[in-house]
Order: sequence, then C-alpha cells, then structure tokens
Amino acid sequence: MTWNELDRLARDANNGDLAAADRLRDVASNVNDPDTLLNIAERYPTGEEAGEILARRALELEPKSERAWEALASVYDLYDGQWLNERTRLAVEQLLAVNPANLVALRICLAHAHLCRDFARARELAESILRVDPLNFSGTVALAKLLTLEGQKHAALSSIDMYIDRVGASDRDDREELIRLSLHRRAQIESGESEQGVWP
Repeated sequence: MTWNELDRLARDANNGDLAAADRLRDVASNVNDPDTLLNIAERYPTGEEAGEILARRALELEPKSERAWEALASVYDLYDGQWLNERTRLAVEQLLAVNPANLVALRICLAHAHLCRDFARARELAESILRVDPLNFSGTVALAKLLTLEGQKHAALSSIDMYIDRVGASDRDDREELIRLSLHRRAQIESGESEQGVWP
C-alpha cells in the first residue's frame, strides 16, 4: 500500500468511516516504519480513530518512542478532556517516563491541574515548561494567570511584557501571531477578565 493510500484511509477513518478504520488497523499492522505511521497520524491531529491506530502501531514497533507517546497522549487528551480518564493518564505517564521534560506532557498536566483547581501544581508545571522553553506561550500565559489569581497583577503583566519582548527579538516564524495573542491576554489580565477566562 502506498503512502497516499494509507493517508486516504486515515482521513476516511477520521470522518467516521468504520470500515476505513478497520482497514487502517489491518494495513497499519503491516507497516514497519514508525516514522511513516506518525507522519500520517500527525496530519490528522484532531482525529481520534486514525491517531490512536497509527500511534499504537508505532509503539508496537518502538515502545519507548517519545514521538509516538506524544501523538497518543495528544489524541486522548483532546477527546477525553479530563485528567481522570485512565487512558490519558497512562499515556502521559509513559511520555514523562520517556522524557520528563516533554512539553506536550507538561502542557496536558498543566491543563488538568487547572481543571482540578490545583493551582500550586499548575504553577510548578508552568515554571517547568518555561525552563524547557522560555518562549512557550501556554506556559507564559498560565503563569501570568496564576500570578493574577494570587493578587500579583503587576507581576503577571510584567511576565507578559517580557515574553512579548523576547518573542519579538526571536526569529520564530509565528512571532507576530504570538505577540498578537499575548497582547490580547495582557488586555484580559488588565481588565480582570482573565480570572474567569479560558485556560491557555
């Protein structure tokens, strides 16, 4: 089967075609290249069916593949939406066992710490994310929101301002979009909206 045919099956499986999902499962079991499987899985980040099938097959081939655990954790997190779901928790634990500084795992844990209103843990996770990637938008905004909730609005605004300066000086392709989003979050903090706003 060609890459294009495998890609078409993944697309059809994500569109609710159960026969395509069964066929994808069969075909994937004969693919022995984890990169091929994950390249296709990553083309459909919002597709639970194909993402799970392809990531699981990649893990059969390479049980300690950080990329495969990341793909699986991302799919589960997107569809489960709650940290208490066993499959999300197990996938994130495996991902952290492979790499304790994995940004996808840390971001998922951060979101779930917020859902559980465990703000001390959320702050710890936001700081961990920023140690790994100082230009990480989610980590920066999460820390700013936590500072706001702690009554440190000035520190929150300063952290957003420093982030805008660092991103502006970087050579990232997405710097204009990140600055725009950061300015929006800054305005939310300034107006007091962030206390009830959506978590990054």
